[in-house]
Amino acid sequence: MNFQDERECRECGRQFDNSESVRRHQRTHEGYEAYVLKWKWHGNRPSCACGCNTLTGWNVAAKDYARYADRHGGKSTLGRARTAEEKFAIGTKNTIKTKQWSEFNPEKALLKVQAMNVANLDPQVAAKRIEAVRQTYRNLTDEQRQRFRDHTTSLWRDQRPLMSAAHAKASLTFKERASQGLYDFTTRNENLSKAITKLYLEGGFKWSVGDYTSSKTGEVIFYRSSWELEYAKMLDTNAAVTTWDYEPFAIKYVIGTKQHNYVPDFLVTYVDDTKELVEVKPPSLDSTNVNRAKRLAALELCNKNGWSYASWNSL
Repeated sequence: MNFQDERECRECGRQFDNSESVRRHQRTHEGYEAYVLKWKWHGNRPSCACGCNTLTGWNVAAKDYARYADRHGGKSTLGRARTAEEKFAIGTKNTIKTKQWSEFNPEKALLKVQAMNVANLDPQVAAKRIEAVRQTYRNLTDEQRQRFRDHTTSLWRDQRPLMSAAHAKASLTFKERASQGLYDFTTRNENLSKAITKLYLEGGFKWSVGDYTSSKTGEVIFYRSSWELEYAKMLDTNAAVTTWDYEPFAIKYVIGTKQHNYVPDFLVTYVDDTKELVEVKPPSLDSTNVNRAKRLAALELCNKNGWSYASWNSL
């Protein structure tokens, strides 16, 4: 028989008609919580099932100690996952309470915000916060990720001024921290460059690849991004451009001890017979080790031939 359904008091051996009477009877001893702790848990208060070793609290509704400590492992004190409706209700309630408290205690609220801002400047605190956000996102199901995307889209649609202000503030914070050397994007940039190169080799970005026939040269190119298509159309409408070639040749460059080939995007010839080698690339990728090596190799070739070199983007 389940412990909660027992009809005999283990303290004195008295028999009862139902388990609820047993629970009420414990008031004559030390109370039902003490009774459960002694006879079910052998005097050892249980710890959180998520493995954090936090001792769980007594739950009146469950008439037992909760399986999880409050908010640990995404669980409620009932030891089960909260439903979406429960989470929304709790979040709404907490938001209202926080606003009310801030309105009645403006000085305390300001001090709390200031303390949080100071704490956020601590690199260790910032790192923990960032990792917590990343871990939360990694643990989302596909359905939860889609809801997250839909929610973000709705915010930009319905509250654009607020989102724009938040984005501007975040961008400013990012630039300040980056200028202080708090971020190291070396590995990220190298991985990003490799990923883009892989996509190019496999046929480019599926949503923006295709063929385009130049009205100026009559040649058909198979562009690998919407930016390349946009730039090709600009060349065709530019009266100062005589002709142009797409991915004209390969340039050898070296990283470490390995030699690689780099294919620039465009070679443009102008009416004054000058030539320009053009790479279509977002500014965020200019600082990667691979792209720096490519640019140096391209500049060396341009200097030998008397050409100019430029990087173009549609931002």
